[in-house]
Amino acid sequence: MMNKNLIRLAVFFSLLLTIACGKKDYFQDTGTHAGSFNGTALQYLESKPEYFDSLVKVIKLAGMEQQLSANNITFFAPADSSIRSAIRKANELLDRIGKPRITKLTDIAPGVWKKHLSKYLFKFSKSLNDFSQIDFSNINTYSGQMYESVSGISMNIGAVYLDIQLPRKDNPNEYNVIKYAGARILTISYLTSPFTPRDVGTWRTANISSVNIKPTNGYVHLIRIVGHDFGFSDTEFSNDVAYFNN
Repeated sequence: MMNKNLIRLAVFFSLLLTIACGKKDYFQDTGTHAGSFNGTALQYLESKPEYFDSLVKVIKLAGMEQQLSANNITFFAPADSSIRSAIRKANELLDRIGKPRITKLTDIAPGVWKKHLSKYLFKFSKSLNDFSQIDFSNINTYSGQMYESVSGISMNIGAVYLDIQLPRKDNPNEYNVIKYAGARILTISYLTSPFTPRDVGTWRTANISSVNIKPTNGYVHLIRIVGHDFGFSDTEFSNDVAYFNN
């Protein structure tokens, strides 16, 4: 129960941050990103080196250029800062076990990059409107939907419908709550435990800051910087770098 309450609070406050930060984030927060892009998803990322320079290098190190250029894909793009965060935590583990630190992206094996990058890529083309509702405090009713990534990893994707609070006419200091009538926030979650798929306390959830970027081969949704490490689980990524980096 404690884990469930903590993740509900974490998602709630992250959603509040998503709304409050506005254009201070690395693109725009919430809503639909304006316009289409005349090129593939990979070419879109290449056109934004200030945000995705390391991500593009990781895609190429993982040998996934063709998959990001194929038709009918959806890619949840993590920012470079999430890669730096994951490497920093991996280096902390490497220090503890007496192994050399990671100093460049090529120090990590292509297989490790591909394993974790594959969590973000799907063989379908879906916008925000195509995903089911999710309510992390009422998962039995609004559970989003389970999808398999390109490598068969189970991920939950869903849209959180925020509530609206309207001041009461008879007392402006009190509010009427209209459930699920507010803005929608797209989320993607990695299930760390396949044995308890509905236990949100075991999920690692990322919120999307900008949705519905439309390259010619599908959709790109940008993952919010705050609170996200590349690979969704810093423990799994660090362990792979420390013990399976060959």
